[in-house]
Amino acid sequence: MKKYLPTISLFVLGILLVSMSAMVFTSKAQQANLKNPYDSGTLGVDDIIDTYNNNINKAFNNYIKLMMTNMQTNPDDPNGKPFHADGTPFSVSDCFNSPQNYSTFCVAANLLGGNSDDCPAVTKDKTTPLSEGMDAFCQLGGNALPLQGYMNFIAALKKRTQNIFDTQADQQCFISKVPVAGPVVGKSLCSTSAFFGSIPLINQIVKRKTDINQAMDTAKKALDQTLSAYDQLKIAWPIHLKYIKIYADLEKYRDKIVDIRHQTDIFPKKFIDLTTTACT
Repeated sequence: MKKYLPTISLFVLGILLVSMSAMVFTSKAQQANLKNPYDSGTLGVDDIIDTYNNNINKAFNNYIKLMMTNMQTNPDDPNGKPFHADGTPFSVSDCFNSPQNYSTFCVAANLLGGNSDDCPAVTKDKTTPLSEGMDAFCQLGGNALPLQGYMNFIAALKKRTQNIFDTQADQQCFISKVPVAGPVVGKSLCSTSAFFGSIPLINQIVKRKTDINQAMDTAKKALDQTLSAYDQLKIAWPIHLKYIKIYADLEKYRDKIVDIRHQTDIFPKKFIDLTTTACT
């Protein structure tokens, strides 16, 4: 009987870990916020990162196209300034309600967005100063750009640091393939490859949390640098347009000088009599 104790112990420990992981994923699933496009049990960590990167890349490309097109036709386009017609500055709420405003301030506000998990507190007590414009953010619906922003992305990733499985499908797959008994208990045949009840599992959990923290840090640096580059482009683009106009004007000036020279070519190259007071 004693020779079976290690196998039974591993089996019990494996079942215990499976149960704990199921409870963790279930509790987190219950806390999932439907307004957060990244907070879904069907998305793995890599899927969340890829979705966020695609959303941010698409948003920046749209803002750059909008900025370059509009400023070329109207250098004083009001959509390029974070101010109202009366000169008062935009608030974050104003930016949420003005998705066509491509000022650096509004681009930053929309791409940062907010954390949808904070919305219940805002709804319950609208006087709670969680952040400027949070109430306006919580009222957004559909595929509003702020919902796809950095804050929701970070909130979704932080939840994943407490999950053993990458997705709910991985959890169900693992549970369905746990062997009833054997020397190695809980070997997963799913995308989450771990030996439950053994040291590699601990290493995998630690590595998972480290990778997620690294992804969050990288996303923050990337957003900061991209916003800085966008702001520099927004300053440089009008200067470039002015340069193009000056260059075109200089070409016209050159052509006019050529026209004048053609007209002067018919004049005599020298005076016939230097003593005369008029050309002959």
